[in-house]
Amino acid sequence: MSTDTYVVSFSSPVTSPRLHIGSLASTLTFSTTPARLSGQPDFVVAGHAVIGALHNSASPTDSNGTIELPGIFSSFTFTAQALGVYANGGDGIGIQIGADVAPVPEPGTLVLFTTGIIGLLGYGWRKKPWVRPEAQ
Repeated sequence: MSTDTYVVSFSSPVTSPRLHIGSLASTLTFSTTPARLSGQPDFVVAGHAVIGALHNSASPTDSNGTIELPGIFSSFTFTAQALGVYANGGDGIGIQIGADVAPVPEPGTLVLFTTGIIGLLGYGWRKKPWVRPEAQ
């Protein structure tokens, strides 16, 4: 069986991406240790590997489950190696990815906020003249 390498890249860093993997009749190997969140009994996480099971029937469903990759990622890489060949031909894996995008501060908002505060302080300073307390 051949081993294929895949790279998933994000336009902004994401925190702890979650992958729902459907119809897994392969071994996926990640560069980081995934955490198993849910899945069928034959959906196994062992070290850096996620292992499914080949259900070679007329309408294969194979293994399904969800993992999380702990950390912050701009991209991640994994390899896939099929466990076997279906009676009707090839194999396919469905992967849905969900993640929290790290907030990116907007510079325009910070400038506007700072300008507003400086303006209010300046207005208050000009409006209320400073009076020197008289000595007793």
